[in-house]
Amino acid sequence: MSEVYTKALKRCVASWRLLKSEAKTRRIDVLKLLEEWSISEDRLREEEKIVKPYEFQEKFYEKLKRLAEKGGLLVVQAPTASGKTEAVAATFLSQWVEEDWWLAPRLIYTLPTRALTLTSFARLSSYSRGIASMLNVAPLPVSFEYGSTFAPKHYLYGGPIVASTLDAVAYGYVAQRVPGKFYNPRLSLPVSLLATSLFVLDEAQLYQDKHYYSPAVIGTMLKPLILAGAVVVVMSATLPSLLLKELANGVDYEYLDSEPVGRGEVEIDVTNLLSKKKLPDALGDKEVSSLIKEELDSGSVLIVVNTVERAAMCYRLLRESYPNKVVLLHGKMANIDRIVREKRLFSENLVVISTQVVEAGFDFDAKLMITELAPLDSLIQRAGRVARSRGAKGRVLVFDVADPEPYASEFIEETRRLLLETSGDALKTSLYNVKKAQDYLNEVYTEPWVSLLKEKVTRDLLETEAYFRALRLFSFPPEEDFKLRRGFYVTLIVPEVYEQLLQQYILSQDVSSKLFKLLQCFKSPNKPVPVELNHEELQQLIQLLEKSSISVGFEELPHNIEDQQSKKTGKRKRKKTKKEALIAARLSIRKISKEARTYEVVCRPYKRKHRVAPLKIYVLNAGIYSKEEGLVT
Repeated sequence: MSEVYTKALKRCVASWRLLKSEAKTRRIDVLKLLEEWSISEDRLREEEKIVKPYEFQEKFYEKLKRLAEKGGLLVVQAPTASGKTEAVAATFLSQWVEEDWWLAPRLIYTLPTRALTLTSFARLSSYSRGIASMLNVAPLPVSFEYGSTFAPKHYLYGGPIVASTLDAVAYGYVAQRVPGKFYNPRLSLPVSLLATSLFVLDEAQLYQDKHYYSPAVIGTMLKPLILAGAVVVVMSATLPSLLLKELANGVDYEYLDSEPVGRGEVEIDVTNLLSKKKLPDALGDKEVSSLIKEELDSGSVLIVVNTVERAAMCYRLLRESYPNKVVLLHGKMANIDRIVREKRLFSENLVVISTQVVEAGFDFDAKLMITELAPLDSLIQRAGRVARSRGAKGRVLVFDVADPEPYASEFIEETRRLLLETSGDALKTSLYNVKKAQDYLNEVYTEPWVSLLKEKVTRDLLETEAYFRALRLFSFPPEEDFKLRRGFYVTLIVPEVYEQLLQQYILSQDVSSKLFKLLQCFKSPNKPVPVELNHEELQQLIQLLEKSSISVGFEELPHNIEDQQSKKTGKRKRKKTKKEALIAARLSIRKISKEARTYEVVCRPYKRKHRVAPLKIYVLNAGIYSKEEGLVT
């Protein structure tokens, strides 16, 4: 292994540790701290002395060294907290130290969600600053790209290191998100960047959807890049063989896994699964309540359920018993509300109630976890939040679930069988050994089940395959729609949160009265309201919209509930309406003068006859969002 790589690796680990430690001490978000963080070379050198690279990290460098000349695919399977991110970043950054860019001139590091990408942006930024301190030079720029519908777009050109969602990368690859848009498009540039970059897909298990649609699409996208000589790295802690088969798509690959990692002792208890006890009702049991109270005295408790609705039910049940100690966290909360909650996680002992958002990139250590039954790979990720450090002890209680959604019932039942047959040992062993984890996962994800599920999306996959076949360099994209995931994402502005932030802004800075004009439209949209903004006013608006918005899959939105009166009986009853009933208005932003840097923002009332379109900005109806619970109806 290269001495330069070892040096870079230790510096990366030390930099991230110091940034996190200072953020926790000051009770400040790492992203906020990055704005003012000055790094001490002496402290970095002291921290480096206690960093001991894993053997797995040494092999990482050698694998990439072999792939550098002709390109190829490296598949990395290693448990959480094993140092995958540091290993790939240190390999890239060692080129900077050596002044020899033998691997790639750019690192594009992708993740499935915006929240995970933000964390990786902070990590990569700390690595860059740490290496810069070592070399006594300015840091390499690190860019954050997630396909924002508000902020200026870099299209992967923001710096030599890019933290991005895979969605933003994929839509650039298929020429639907390119510099110049359709006025002066550079249609081949995102593909050129990817083909000449070190392209990383981390947390690959999160692309495993109910019908294996996204893994098939990703495999179709990666294959031409790899054959063209790109170096692609796919990383995960839980990688069933069938998921790997979809992602590799027939391409030969190098494989690397890690030795069993040193972490705390985790006890897996499946007695509640055996007795078919379910959440949230089981939280009222005397034994469970006593256990939560006991563990809360010395650590935090994590409760994970499979749906936002049940998470809210658990929250309502426990908030009275533990005043100011219960935090609800899920993906249907305005960005600012999630940020405020996440800041509390590292400064006090709490009962954290959450959903799948904690399964990856969630740097949280609990003493006790209570979880609903989920597919084995999800349970491995959840249990990875317990007793994360050497010498620690923790416990995981697995409860039954009545409804398999959002998962396929076949995978739920196979996991139930496996846990009960092994008395929970399948989960415990998987936390420490990735090879055994893959063996157990292969018992859950079998060829007959996956093939059966894929049959349900045959039409979608054929349409996507046809899109890729019609795609050409230097040409406009095909007229058909492209979807990386089944369904599509929309951005929802929460008017109550926007108003609250606007009031806070008044106290700290001058705020344009035009932003209040938009607020009136958000709260009661009767007719189109155009507002002209200069560049500074637009930046204020973008900050407000980013913080007061939710990015969510349209299919994941809850149905609105309305009181309706029967024409026949006259009786009133509560009835589900279409998801579109949640929407009050649509927001559009366009540049009207490049020279004067002026923009037009238009808020238009939403009519239910209109189709909700992907990647557009909409405004929720007032009164639907709960500041305490998020978007739950």
